[in-house]
Amino acid sequence: MPNTFPYHGLKTPRKSPSLNTIDVLGAGLMLVGILLLIIGFEEASNFSSWTSAKALAPILVSLPILLGFLFFERHITLRDSKSIEPVFPWRFCADRVIVGILMNAFLSGAVFTSCIIQIPLRFQAVNNESPWHAGVRLVPFGIAVPVGACFVAAICGNRRLPPIYMLFFASILQILGLVFMSRLTLGRILWKGQYALQFMTGIGCGLSVGVVTLMTPFAIEKRDLGRFYFPA
Repeated sequence: MPNTFPYHGLKTPRKSPSLNTIDVLGAGLMLVGILLLIIGFEEASNFSSWTSAKALAPILVSLPILLGFLFFERHITLRDSKSIEPVFPWRFCADRVIVGILMNAFLSGAVFTSCIIQIPLRFQAVNNESPWHAGVRLVPFGIAVPVGACFVAAICGNRRLPPIYMLFFASILQILGLVFMSRLTLGRILWKGQYALQFMTGIGCGLSVGVVTLMTPFAIEKRDLGRFYFPA
């Protein structure tokens, strides 16, 4: 590792960030809170009752931990101390553009994860197919996601199209694909058009991911960007 990394290429290198500035408490609270929340939902998905201790207890415990995480991040952000760099600066919550980006990332991620899990399960449960064949039938969706992400960079970069229009288009594709896939009946379980719906939904997810990736560096402040790319 070069000395004074990542500022070793400058004529007047700056002091490298110290490990003491890492927001250990904030990162720990975030990790524990999210982990407990996931455990509660996982227990509920395993046919446990929502009112059972296995599902309800982790969710209830995660709520005060996540609230504590937000209050702690707000405290160290408003204090504006250089001793700790917040893992989630409170200024993100005060900017409607950043909040919109975070919401879009969360909702698109929910669609992507649900499709990755539910589509193969549907082929196994309804079509009585093996996990291998069920996974192969997910290929149209899997291919469409990176294709959609590439379209964002190509279209918005060359034609100067505002990314927000791509986000609207991506949302429409996801809604249409999911609505029509959910309307498939047992009498049409072998309908070939469902792969086109998978591809449509995947394109929508890819476009959303591309929009989030493209807009983030322009929506947040320079001090919140990676120091490796903006060392000055």
